[in-house]
Amino acid sequence: MNKTKYSNISVKKRTYADLRKLAKEILPGRTPLSISKTVDVLVNEKLQEKVSSLKTLEELGYQTETTGFTPPRNIINWVEKNSDNKKGDKNDR
Repeated sequence: MNKTKYSNISVKKRTYADLRKLAKEILPGRTPLSISKTVDVLVNEKLQEKVSSLKTLEELGYQTETTGFTPPRNIINWVEKNSDNKKGDKNDR
């Protein structure tokens, strides 16, 4: 297996059983997908939903990151003021 292209995940047995059911339902009447392909399909569907919901928000006139949303100045000031490394956690150092 090419370790630069693939990773392994562990899931609960119940989740694995659910994935097996979904593998049969994604392409009904055909050979069930592999568990890894089922995960791929589900993740891609979720990401597409996210992109679609952002487009819907943009169409409604809401600002999003993709349309160049800039937070209000008071929020920017607060983040700048509170982002000092004086009190940062060990990962900030």
